[in-house]
Parts: sequence; C-alpha cells; structure tokens
Amino acid sequence: MSEVQLEATTPVWVPPGESVTVAGVEVSDGGLYRSAGVSASYASWMAEGRQDKAASPAHTEHFLLDIETRFFQILHRTGGVGARASGPIGSADAEALRAELRALADALASLAETYAHHQSCPERANRLLNFIRLGLLGERLKQLPAGLESGQANLVAARFGLAARVANGEQLDADWALCWLALEAHRRKEDKALNELVRFGWSFLARGLRERFAEKYPDGLLISRPDRCLAAIYQPIARRQKAITLRFPEMPSLAGHRDLRRAVEPIVEALQSELGPLVPRLRRASTPKARLRVLASLPEIPFTASGVAEAEGLRAHIRTLLGAAEQGSAVLEDVLKGWYDQVPTEIDRAELRLLSSALDWVGVAMEPDPRLMGPGFKAETQVTLATRPVGSRHTPQYKAARTHMFAWSAVAWADGEIHASELQVLDEHLDAM
Repeated sequence: MSEVQLEATTPVWVPPGESVTVAGVEVSDGGLYRSAGVSASYASWMAEGRQDKAASPAHTEHFLLDIETRFFQILHRTGGVGARASGPIGSADAEALRAELRALADALASLAETYAHHQSCPERANRLLNFIRLGLLGERLKQLPAGLESGQANLVAARFGLAARVANGEQLDADWALCWLALEAHRRKEDKALNELVRFGWSFLARGLRERFAEKYPDGLLISRPDRCLAAIYQPIARRQKAITLRFPEMPSLAGHRDLRRAVEPIVEALQSELGPLVPRLRRASTPKARLRVLASLPEIPFTASGVAEAEGLRAHIRTLLGAAEQGSAVLEDVLKGWYDQVPTEIDRAELRLLSSALDWVGVAMEPDPRLMGPGFKAETQVTLATRPVGSRHTPQYKAARTHMFAWSAVAWADGEIHASELQVLDEHLDAM
C-alpha cells in the first residue's frame, strides 16, 4: 500500500489501496482523520472499521466533525453548490470528489446504524447524510420519509425528494402532495390551525388527503417548475458554528407553489371542517396512548396500521405478550398496559370496545370481544389474542354465529350443565352457518 500525504489539521479520506500510520496505528482505506491531535485509541477504532459499539461517544463525535469539515471543503471547491453528475464541477478531479462523497455517505449511514445508542449520533449523521446523498450527489429519495408531522431532519430529505421530482418533470402523486403540505406547515409557522392539524391530526389528515387527492388526480399532478432555486439551512455539528444556508441551483423551491396550493388547500380546508373537535381533543392528549384512545373513538374510520402512528406502541406491546406465537392467552390487565399509561382499578366496558377497535388496526383479535355479547370483564379475566390481517373486521356471519352461540349456551345451561351431546349439536349448527 502507498502512503497518503497529510496536512496536520486537514481531515483526509484514505482511498482504497492506501494507508497511513497515525499515533502508531496503521489506518487503511475508509479512514478519515487529522494527523494532529489523534489519540491511539481513536486511531485503533478507525483501523478496526468503526464497529466497536462500546467505543466512546467522543470517537463518533470526532469522526462526524471530520466528515463535516471535509463536506465544507468539497462545497468550497465546487463553488458551494455540489457535485451532481451534471453539476458545475469542471476540474479534473471531479469524479474523485464524487467518489469521496459516496464513501463519506456510506460511512455516515454505517455510523448512524452502529451507534444508534449514542444520544445524538444518529440524528446528526442522518442530517449530514441527507445533504450529501440528496443534495450533492443527487440521489433519488425512493420513498416518503417517516415522521414528517414532527419536522426535524426528515423535512430536509422531503424537500430534496420533492424538488428532484419536479426538476425531472414528474407528476406528483398523493404522497408527495402530503409531503408538500408538511413542508408548508413547517414554513408557515404562524398558521396555527394548519400546524395543529398536521401535528395532532396527522393520521386522519394523511388518510383523507391521500384518498381525495388520488380521486381528483388519478394520474398525478404535473406542476410548472418555478424559477427560484432550493435553499436549505444546515446546522453544523460543531456547536461553535452558526447555521448556514446552502443553495442548489439545479433544484427548484416549491415553497408556496401556486399549482400545489390550488390542488391541496381545498382538500385540507374540507378536512379541517370535518374534523370538528378532534384536533383539540388530540392536543389535550399528552401521550401516544391517550391520542390512540381519541382516534379509536371516531366512528367507522377505516384506519390501517400504516395510517395510525399512535398504534405502534400497542402493536409492540401485543407482540411482547404473544412472543413468536400467532395466538396465545393473557390476563386482561396485562393487555390494558398497552392501552393506558396507568391501568385503572375499574374496567370500563366502553374503553374495552375502543381497545378492540384499535387492535383491528394492528392486526390482532381479542376474545371475548367486548364489542359483541360476552361476560363481564375484570382485571384478572383471561383473554385470547390472535393475529389476523390488519384492518379486518368481524363479518356479519361471524357476528350471527357468535350471537347464536351465546343464546344457545344460555338455554343449554338451564339445567346447570352443558352435555357433550349438546356441544356436538352446537358445533354442527355453527359449521353449517
């Protein structure tokens, strides 16, 4: 391997086939460091591929700062706009810069995954990763980012993804219309009604907007490309540095776009009117479990697990109770721990009906089902849980059979005992229904 020549304070990426010795440790390709002020433990961590999950958070912080410094150096060399394949880099080492950016992006992705347990590492790594992959390298965002209603770093990825589609003359489907709405809410912070709708009523809003936009624009919406270029604010990892604005001339800015406003805002206004008191109720619900109980109270809304983020906690709780099994029994009190922040002493039948509705969204059936005929419920009541298709409901045939079973059982129990012959008759009758 050949040796890389270093400047004392400049982060250097070691390309494939080369190596360098720092603090007595040989670091091969995939390393990024400064030759001055590098400890032996940090150099060893680099040399071992940055996979030691017990490594000090100071190592990941050091590595992120070096990548960021190199990111700014490349921005400076490219005129501050980036290394797109058709971009403004005209120097002979343009391809080498793009290759280094791709390597830096891969290193950031690996760091965010390996050190997800470090407090701020994943968020910082993914934020810089978005700027490199989507902004500088021009990679396509394959799907809508999660968590748009909460803002944060995902909004940056959403802006790049949306701008790339418009720049390529592609039609926007309902998902990207929803993406634009989340970006608009973040931009128009003074619009309290819109921001509360996005923040607290996202599950309802997402479902309604997707349905109505797709109905009105089944082939998607083709919009005109604005003249303004996209400008994104980047908050440096180094705490001493102020936020900076980076401009990307090849990508359009869609803030307040007229075509999108005409298409999306009437749908949003109609949904706001229909929601009525839902948003204030959700705003007062301070925890995901409390918000889930509000959503479950809505009549006949065909939520799915993907449309109700609040249901994820309930899904994880039920999966813990079932383990790897598809069916199992549990004490009702244990089930309710996924529904309440604190299980009440008195079991409310109306709340149990809401719980059953929410279980439909996560693909779980509970028997006895409190929405149908059944016994009184106590904390110690044994219930059966079984997985089933998400969003499935009881069929009319099931409801009829269940009602028939309870009525028949009451008659058969009249003499204080249910005989085997009576059970056989019931089985045959139910099979024939």
